[in-house]
Amino acid sequence: RKDPNVALHMSYFFPGGGQFYSDESGKGALQLSLFIGGIILAIAEAPYDEAYDVPTDYYYSDGTYAYTDYETEYKHHGNDGACAGGIVLALGSWIWSVADAPGCAEKYNREHGLTLYEDSLKQKSLALEPVLFDKNDLSNAGVQVAYRF
Repeated sequence: RKDPNVALHMSYFFPGGGQFYSDESGKGALQLSLFIGGIILAIAEAPYDEAYDVPTDYYYSDGTYAYTDYETEYKHHGNDGACAGGIVLALGSWIWSVADAPGCAEKYNREHGLTLYEDSLKQKSLALEPVLFDKNDLSNAGVQVAYRF
């Protein structure tokens, strides 16, 4: 039996971990690959400015050489859009992994005929539910007792 809470926590700390735990290795590998790929893209395309000095020559009015000064210029590197895309890809795949993990564990349990509870009596329920006899007339609403077994 696979516990949906364990799957959720595994995906929270390791993208795709809950899917690996629930024997959905392909989905777990895809989610982990997208997460790592997004991080690599974000780091590779992270914007930064490189400073470099450009020499500027100064001359006297008679045309003789006076001195050389340097002005600092900056060159922008990286791609802001690709960096943002990598961040969105990494976060999106991580959120998808966390949201999908409990369902993968429940799917595993259903496919293998395993119950969520050790005691079969815990699956039964007794509840009061609202009932609308006529959906156009709310004055005919009521309550019913529902027993699930």
